[in-house]
Amino acid sequence: MSYGLRPSLYHVWLKDDVILLDLYHDRYFALPQEARPLFKRVIEEGNEDEDELAVLSRALGGDALCWIDHEAPDHRAGHLQPVRCLGMGTQSVAPGAALRAIGYRCQSGLWLRFSSLEEIIARLQKRKAGVIAEVGKDDATGSIAQAFQKIAPLFPMDDRCLSTSISLIMALFDRHLPATFVIGVRAGPFAAHCWVQQRDLLINDDLEKVRTFSPILVI
Repeated sequence: MSYGLRPSLYHVWLKDDVILLDLYHDRYFALPQEARPLFKRVIEEGNEDEDELAVLSRALGGDALCWIDHEAPDHRAGHLQPVRCLGMGTQSVAPGAALRAIGYRCQSGLWLRFSSLEEIIARLQKRKAGVIAEVGKDDATGSIAQAFQKIAPLFPMDDRCLSTSISLIMALFDRHLPATFVIGVRAGPFAAHCWVQQRDLLINDDLEKVRTFSPILVI
């Protein structure tokens, strides 16, 4: 057994910076510079020096560290950097498809208003576990993404990447289309962003923009 980060707390190294995403407290934060060597020794190397543990615990927050009896799996393992972007067609969107997209947008808005990020991520993980993957259905993926693009002007006050990506991936999962929900971060200045991809195909964003972010959470 050794000390590690509690569930729902994720991190990524950005050169010399350590950025953390705390789903339970709905926040991002950067580890103070003086705590970064301690983070490496305790979290990555398994050092159990009591003084170092105390300092790191204060830097992370009192509930951040816990005993783990095995190495936590890297949820980013196997994640593919997107190299293609889904092109949107010019064909019209069926009324039924547009109505379904509106329903998903409304649902994601309610989730974000009344649920924590931790609860939302748990729901997406559960939905993804029930997906019977059907590869080679780019046409279906494209038509769903186009429906969301067409109804976007109906939500001028809610164009957040989190809301749009949650709604899109719910629609894909419900059609048993495999997809990946990614939250990325960058430093100097700090920014966070999220998007949906299918293998190396970026579905709802710009390739150049996404490449400026490093994944911190991958579902």
